[in-house]
Amino acid sequence: KGGKNKTQIICLDGSGEGVFDGGIVPDIIIGDMDSTSLRFLNMAPKLGIEVQHITDQKTTDLEKALLYIQNKPGRVSLYNVIGGGRLDHSLENISLMKKFFPILREIIVYDKNQKLFYTENCCVNLYGEVGDLVGVFGCYNCSITSRGLFYDIKDEDLNFGCFNSVSNGLRDREAQISINGSAIVVIDKRVSFYF
Repeated sequence: KGGKNKTQIICLDGSGEGVFDGGIVPDIIIGDMDSTSLRFLNMAPKLGIEVQHITDQKTTDLEKALLYIQNKPGRVSLYNVIGGGRLDHSLENISLMKKFFPILREIIVYDKNQKLFYTENCCVNLYGEVGDLVGVFGCYNCSITSRGLFYDIKDEDLNFGCFNSVSNGLRDREAQISINGSAIVVIDKRVSFYF
C-alpha cells in the first residue's frame, strides 16, 4: 500500500470517526470499537479503511496500536492520545512510552500546543524560539544537566514525586539536555529536537 516508508494514519477507536469527519481518511482504526458508531464501522471498509477490532480489555487502545506497529520501521507520531477525559488512561498511556521504548525508540505524543517523548541516557538537542516551553520529568534514577534554558540545571537528580524541571523554557534558540537515567521531556510543538 504505497511502499514501506509510506506514512500511515492510524487512529484509535472513535478518533477515526472524528478524523474522518475533519476531512482526513485514516488508513487504519484500531481498538475495541466501543466509541465508534456502527454506521461508521460499516462504512469504513468501503472507504478503504482497515478496521482492527481487538476486543481484549486488558490493554488500552493505544497499547493495541503500539503492539500492531511495533515491527514497522520509522518514527511513531501519536496525536491527542494522552487525554481522553480519563486520568487512569492518561497515566497508562504515558507509561506505555516507557514500556515500548526498547522497541519503538521514538514515540512522540502531540496535542494542540505541545509534544512529549520518553527517553533514556542521551543528550537531547533542542531548537526553537526564546521562551518556548521545556519541561523535564525524571522517571527513575534520573540526573540531568542542561544548557540554554532559563533555569539551567547541573547534575540535578529528578525523580517522579520529588523534583522536576517544570515551566522552564528556551533561554536561547538552541539548548541541550543531558539525561542520565529515564525522563519524559515536554516541549512546545514547534520546537525541533534530535538525540
